[in-house]
Amino acid sequence: MHRTVVIGTCLAFCFASYAIAAQSGRSSRPSAFSYPSGLSMSAECLLERLGYCPSSLCVPMTSDTTYDLAYACFARGLYEDAIVFASHGLTLREDARLFLIKGVCQMQLGRCSEAEATAEQYLSAIRNRNVIGLPVANERVNGPMRVRFEQVLKHISSP
Repeated sequence: MHRTVVIGTCLAFCFASYAIAAQSGRSSRPSAFSYPSGLSMSAECLLERLGYCPSSLCVPMTSDTTYDLAYACFARGLYEDAIVFASHGLTLREDARLFLIKGVCQMQLGRCSEAEATAEQYLSAIRNRNVIGLPVANERVNGPMRVRFEQVLKHISSP
């Protein structure tokens, strides 16, 4: 019984701190359902094109879902939209997966200097251990540009 009370009390404090943070951060944090600007078409049309049907379903723009959407865009050759989703996710949390897909898409579009800067950020995310899901992302984001992105990483990290 003592453990149950302690755990329940800890959970109550945890939820209370989330509620306080949510109330105090409402003015600075965008809604979880606000779509990023700069997409090639309306978010609703793009979501339907990516297989999120109907687009009226709630699709939160978290770092996890923005990675999924960026990957779906990458797989369809929509590199600009992939960069927009990855960049949006990176405003929420540093995530090596998002830097990976953003850098590869920048290289696909010939934005070499931007890709190099993204590679630096990718290495920083790895140093900071923001690598959740990175092994799977390395398998999914593949092809010659990913290999070239890795070559940039080697170049940056070599003395």
